[in-house]
Amino acid sequence: MNRTQEPLLALHAISKHFGGLVATNNVSFELWPGEVISIIGPNGAGKTTLINLITGVFPPTRGTIRFNGARIDRLPLDRISHRGIARTFQDLRLFTNLTVLDNVLVATRRKVHASLIEILTRSGRSRAQDHQLRSSATEALVSVGLENKASLYPHNLSAREQRLLALARCLVTEPKLLLLDEPAGGLSREEIRGLSHLLLELRDRGITVVFVEHRMEMIMGLSDRVIVLNFGEVIADDTPDKIQENPAVLAAYLPKVQSTS
Repeated sequence: MNRTQEPLLALHAISKHFGGLVATNNVSFELWPGEVISIIGPNGAGKTTLINLITGVFPPTRGTIRFNGARIDRLPLDRISHRGIARTFQDLRLFTNLTVLDNVLVATRRKVHASLIEILTRSGRSRAQDHQLRSSATEALVSVGLENKASLYPHNLSAREQRLLALARCLVTEPKLLLLDEPAGGLSREEIRGLSHLLLELRDRGITVVFVEHRMEMIMGLSDRVIVLNFGEVIADDTPDKIQENPAVLAAYLPKVQSTS
């Protein structure tokens, strides 16, 4: 983590209203290059909404979001992705009718001026770059340990492997910031340890990692900092050790998680 440079991501007074519902309220924090950050909070606290705001799924009602010093809070999804932000979803959103390799190839579209059909059929404008794109997709699969599954389909994969495939689709875009929405969902403790090790490897490769999660063994073992949301507001932003001792966090969240873990 290097705080001698400007923040990689800076949110200032971000609020999002859906009619009369306040999903996030006056949220401010900064992320620094090389950090691994977790965002936690009870169901409905605004965690996924926050990821959607950062990635441009919808704009904030108020406030600003800066990435590498430039405002992105009014940019469309594709332009935010082009700047180096990638994310996964809770439901993974894999293409069930495409092979594992083709699922990753879909994410290379922003690297070439060609349609999705041209990329997958190796035709038209994408033919000249086909080898490079497939090499990049294969390299992404190698980085998550799925290179031997390239010709299979998502339904042939285990829950852990499907999550790794979603991660590979992010990595092929060469992100600076990786946002993961509940990456440990459905995984065993041993699988969570493996995923945590992989995320640390990505951090060492220069990718800043932010993840929304409920599994406390992953949160406390992996995070440099933990940001806690409750009713759309940040109630704590500190190291894992201090978060576990924070009275507001204990009252709002941790006892419920510990009782169900």
